Amino acid sequence: MSNMAVQETVAGTEAGKLQTELRDVFSKILSQARRIDMTLALGDTTEALGQVRELESYLERGLVVLSRPLTQES
Repeated sequence: MSNMAVQETVAGTEAGKLQTELRDVFSKILSQARRIDMTLALGDTTEALGQVRELESYLERGLVVLSRPLTQES
């Protein structure tokens, strides 16, 4: 396998890992947003505030994942 093919495989593997992590983070964000919506519909604003803080942590995790550069090994 040529050096270029190896680099493309590594980048593809890294991109796949990134996609999997992002899918997980976005799934958690969507689930959390739905919980907040239901909690607010029930009128429990104190609980909803705690859930918003949890949502914030998922968003921060998403930013960390997006900020990580893909590595290129030679």
